[in-house]
Amino acid sequence: MPNINVYVADDLKARMDAVDPAPKWSRIATAAFDDYCAQREARARIEEDDDMEAVIERLRLSKMESLKDDRENAWEDGREWARTEARYDWLMRLSRYEVLGEADDRNVLLQAIDPTMEQVEWQEVAEICFGNAAVSDGYVSGFIEGAQDLFEEIRDRI
Repeated sequence: MPNINVYVADDLKARMDAVDPAPKWSRIATAAFDDYCAQREARARIEEDDDMEAVIERLRLSKMESLKDDRENAWEDGREWARTEARYDWLMRLSRYEVLGEADDRNVLLQAIDPTMEQVEWQEVAEICFGNAAVSDGYVSGFIEGAQDLFEEIRDRI
């Protein structure tokens, strides 16, 4: 994976240094770069296509932004769940998984809570994690990432 240098203003750098615990800044920057490129590419295609294609592309962009917001909210919710409700063994098992970004992440969460996948149904996991709210696959992925990030931050102090 290539490296790049990013220069930020001194006051922004000071604010970044003050964030505790320090997040993975490269992950945040990569997501921002990806979002920006996707928006620019979508706008370029809108300008080239006819009206219906422009509408479709505009709605696709809106969908991407909505999914991004959903995932960011889920990340925060996952951190909060790990902080206040999750058990150590659940987080330990969850830390071994890589988020796949698909419906399989529901099984990752289920297996973290019930390794045998025989005692707990998805509805019970949804109640434990989300208060039984209907959530998207992207939300589940973001939720797992948030829980994993918090656990990784404190793991060596447990």
